[in-house]
Amino acid sequence: MYRLIIFTLFSLSLSLHRTYAQTHCGSVELMLENQGNNLFTFNDFSSYEGGFPRTTLARLKVKVENKPVVDPLCSWNLYLNIDNNGAPIDEWEELNLYSNGLGQNPLLSILELKVTNDCETSHIDGNFIALTDVTDIIQIIKPMILDIKPANSCVENVNGPGDYISNYQEFTFKIEIRIKPGMTFNPGRFALTFNFRLEENI
Repeated sequence: MYRLIIFTLFSLSLSLHRTYAQTHCGSVELMLENQGNNLFTFNDFSSYEGGFPRTTLARLKVKVENKPVVDPLCSWNLYLNIDNNGAPIDEWEELNLYSNGLGQNPLLSILELKVTNDCETSHIDGNFIALTDVTDIIQIIKPMILDIKPANSCVENVNGPGDYISNYQEFTFKIEIRIKPGMTFNPGRFALTFNFRLEENI
């Protein structure tokens, strides 16, 4: 039996957002260190049937400084949302089709995300989180201004001032993704953008 395989490419881009006018903190900075390949190619049966293995896509590095006159309310939160450039909310952005397009374009639900660091500071640490559509907001560190966890405590939801240099295990986050098996979508090139946003709690 002969079957024709037409490849499908998925590409992911990353962007950072941070607030600049601070109320309680002196500065809030988010840095991105790219790690893995952001292009995923499905061009044979094993990749179509087996999915794409998990890969480290990036490391996020957080730096939050208090004001010269310390404000006890200086704290921060970090979250992720997905952008598909106006495609239907549950689909990847279509860049090019390699077919008549009568089938289904890839859905966001084929993608799973995992966030980890050494102190397991995120409440979702170590678990693959399934995505459904672009309205999903994945909280990495929750916005809790009245429950501030200081740096060096190495507990869940550390959100006080600190940085990835002095407190690497708490202020650095590894972002992993995997694409689930079972490709039954239109062949082509499709893309998503991950927007990471670091904000002061106000």
